[in-house]
Amino acid sequence: MKKIQFILVMTIFFLSACKKDTPKTVEKIYKNRIDILQSFENISIDQRGDLKVLTFHCDSLSNTYVFEKSKEKLNFIRDTTQFDISKLYKSYLEKENAIPEYLLYYLTKLDEYNIKLVSSEFLTFGITLKLYLRNVEVFYVADTNKIINPNWIKYLKTAHKLDEYWYWKSYLSEQSH
Repeated sequence: MKKIQFILVMTIFFLSACKKDTPKTVEKIYKNRIDILQSFENISIDQRGDLKVLTFHCDSLSNTYVFEKSKEKLNFIRDTTQFDISKLYKSYLEKENAIPEYLLYYLTKLDEYNIKLVSSEFLTFGITLKLYLRNVEVFYVADTNKIINPNWIKYLKTAHKLDEYWYWKSYLSEQSH
């Protein structure tokens, strides 16, 4: 009888340890998903130490702006442009230094939601937006029918589903893209 109780207790312990609870940081992202989608639509932001990289995506083209952050100021380093940004982002050209101001705004949003980097670069593969947090990535897929690459289909199937459009994966237990 004690052997059966021990096995039962160990099974319950094992199953509870394997259960994937949604991390609180993921819950915060999901709760604020509308703000996040509106803020980061077609945008990627990467942070490499003091270097801050802002990229605007338009179909398969992108404009990338690299800045170095010192205190609360951004110093322009370089850019690479492939499309006329005024066609999509007229407000960026309304005043001088608009892009650094928007980048500071985006960096504040990243801090608010504990996001390390944002990527819209997988849009052509069907992944609308990816958010990289400390140990987790959260992603938004507007239309799963646009995902045709077998690797991305597998990637999506191995993720935890929050709803029809939102998913998350842990860095700790699974290899991520």
